[in-house]
Amino acid sequence: MVFTIPNVAILYDQILLPDGTYLTPNENLDFTKSHHLVLGYDHMLKNRMHFKAEAYYQYVYDAVVQQKPTSFSSLNAGGFNFSAPDSVENGGIGYNYGLDLTFEKFMDKGFYFLSTLSLYESKYQGSDQEWRNTAFNGNYVVNLLGGKEFVLGKKKTENKKRKTITLDGKMTYAGGQRYTPIDLQQSIANNEAVYDTDNAFGAQFDPYFRVDLRIGYKVSGKSVTQEFAVDIQNFTNNQNAFGVDYNKSTQEVETTYQLGVLPMVLYRVTF
Repeated sequence: MVFTIPNVAILYDQILLPDGTYLTPNENLDFTKSHHLVLGYDHMLKNRMHFKAEAYYQYVYDAVVQQKPTSFSSLNAGGFNFSAPDSVENGGIGYNYGLDLTFEKFMDKGFYFLSTLSLYESKYQGSDQEWRNTAFNGNYVVNLLGGKEFVLGKKKTENKKRKTITLDGKMTYAGGQRYTPIDLQQSIANNEAVYDTDNAFGAQFDPYFRVDLRIGYKVSGKSVTQEFAVDIQNFTNNQNAFGVDYNKSTQEVETTYQLGVLPMVLYRVTF
């Protein structure tokens, strides 16, 4: 069993009363609790290769929810969900289950790779007793990364300084982030963003895709190693969604995006 402390912003929330005193309605909140079940398989293969599989199930209870029937649950904290209601209680539930697969080759003759696949389901229930996707229920994540090191010079073992060129890459493909859609008509009427909380996390962005590439040059001496590298993050300049908001000027719902292609230069000295 795992115990989790409630969010401090909710736990120590204060309400100003007409007489000037403060009420702390949530100071007696209990821990959020969960049960975990994990089944794994781990096997070393030939040629420094490794395979690992892990299936898991998690049941969460006593999550923080509002006292009145709503879709709010503390299980979505950290998923671009910034609401913090005043009066809450323990009583929410949720579950997560999935399968993680890992296949990798440890560094051997200057070459390595790592591939992972995660398939999962993540649901929760607020005080309105409706089952919904959590903010994190993207359903799948695929990661591929690898690299190759090339040693320069004919007499590689006799060089006083070892010079190498390194090539590395990483690719991530994942199910889109869940989010609560904006009610456009209500937002226009109120001149601010109004979220359709009855359909909490009922919308989903397009899948997330990103490729990072890196090329480096390293000179390794007896006491000092110098490294120069160029990183190109989001090499394909994919437009990955960050969030949605209501634009008062245009009276439209607009999507904001994460950074596009971003080149970075690195110079590092290691003693």
